[in-house]
Amino acid sequence: MVSSAALYPVHVFNHLFLPGFSSDNSCGEFPEVSNGHIEYSGIYAFVKCDEGFELKGDDTFKCDQHSNSKWNPETIPLCQSRTNEGI
Repeated sequence: MVSSAALYPVHVFNHLFLPGFSSDNSCGEFPEVSNGHIEYSGIYAFVKCDEGFELKGDDTFKCDQHSNSKWNPETIPLCQSRTNEGI
């Protein structure tokens, strides 16, 4: 489920983030992250966790056109419930 906040453009430090949009489709869509969403800016994908969840792993990924158009790093992050900390 996509949060309502993910439906509107966001301006951060003079960059426009358009959820669900990438100006470079060579890497395709970033893999779905449960309990989170993806925001795109050019060749970058940013992982944001839903409220009550904490990111485990990287939050910023780059579409690397020099490595067969793969997202780097190649790991997929996890949005883990904050109530599960220490498990």
